[in-house]
Amino acid sequence: MIQIYNLKELKTKALEDKVPIICDEGLDFLEKLLLENKAKSLLEIGTAIGYSAIALYLSAPNLKITSIERDNLMYEKALDNIKNFNLTDKIKLINNDALEVNLDEKFDVIFIDAAKAQYIKFFEKYKSLLNT
Repeated sequence: MIQIYNLKELKTKALEDKVPIICDEGLDFLEKLLLENKAKSLLEIGTAIGYSAIALYLSAPNLKITSIERDNLMYEKALDNIKNFNLTDKIKLINNDALEVNLDEKFDVIFIDAAKAQYIKFFEKYKSLLNT
């Protein structure tokens, strides 16, 4: 397996492997949202290879990130990438279907980036975990 420690390399690898990752504009928007609102916690639904979780943590290093990924292969790749960036104690990964996960913590931001057909179900399930 290739060791990747650079965000640009991780993005390039994702694009080569046709792994869907957040676009630059979306990432910029989220980074700005997190920083302007001084967000301390983020729930990501849909980890893929961990690109957005890693990028968001690097732009807001006080952020506590929990990310849920149901696909075993993507989960393993994300785990490897997070280890390569030395962020295993900063980004918590959960390998399960987000509709089956029960969390009891609150989050400042919830980022849904998973199965588009399930967005409403994800929102309904997790909206009560948003800090208001």
